[in-house]
Amino acid sequence: MGCLKGRVKSGFGKGKYYIEQYKEKIVNYLGFEPFLGTLNLQIALEERKFLLQKKPILIEEPNHCNAKCYMIRINNTPAAVIVPDLTEHPESIIEIISPHFLREKFDLKDDDQLEVEL
Repeated sequence: MGCLKGRVKSGFGKGKYYIEQYKEKIVNYLGFEPFLGTLNLQIALEERKFLLQKKPILIEEPNHCNAKCYMIRINNTPAAVIVPDLTEHPESIIEIISPHFLREKFDLKDDDQLEVEL
C-alpha cells in the first residue's frame, strides 16, 4: 500500500478543460465520473518517484496527450492521481481527480496538509 503526503496548491485553472477532454475515458478506465477539475498536491520528489514505480492505468488520448493514472483514496473517498505526458506543473505537483470537488468535500485550502493512500 503506502501513502503520499503533501500540501494543497492552486493550479492554473485549466483542469476543467482537460478533464472534459478525458472524461469518457476516465469513466471507462477508472470507473467514476470525474468532477471537472483537479486538486493539486505538492509532494517531495522522492514520493513522486515512489508513486511512479506503481503500475499505472494508461489513458490514451490521440487528440491531446496520454496520461498515466494511479488509483488512490482520500479519507476512504476514491480518487486517482493523473499524470499527463505533457504538463506545465513542476515535478513536485501531482494532480488528483475524483468524483467529488475535493476542496469543498474536505474543506481544503492552499497549504493544507493532505495524506492520500495508494
